[in-house]
Amino acid sequence: MTALALDLGTARTRLLLSGSTAIKERPSAFGEPGTRRWPVRHGMVADMPSCVRLVRAALSDAVTGQHPPLERVLLGVPVAASRLDRRAAYAAVSSAARCRVTIVEEPLAAAVGCGVDIADPRP
Repeated sequence: MTALALDLGTARTRLLLSGSTAIKERPSAFGEPGTRRWPVRHGMVADMPSCVRLVRAALSDAVTGQHPPLERVLLGVPVAASRLDRRAAYAAVSSAARCRVTIVEEPLAAAVGCGVDIADPRP
């Protein structure tokens, strides 16, 4: 299964493709100086059409023709994201990636990435 972890950051967008150890990243802003667009602010979608464009560009950088099509995207969202913010991020990523999207809060994603056993009853 080809899966991808995605972090839509205000300054940088980061991706990690399953089976890879290299994190791909790109600026979250695009456009010419003076007309730059920042589709993500404070880790949340601020401009939906531009965010879809950003995710498509990031995916085209990370997923090349040699990779099978994506089956799943794990999307990190800030803990402070409201239900509306989560819905907007989900819609932007699912529209761009055209596959199943799972949302996870960023601290939980970081803990799992560090090898913390989240099933352990001890805090």
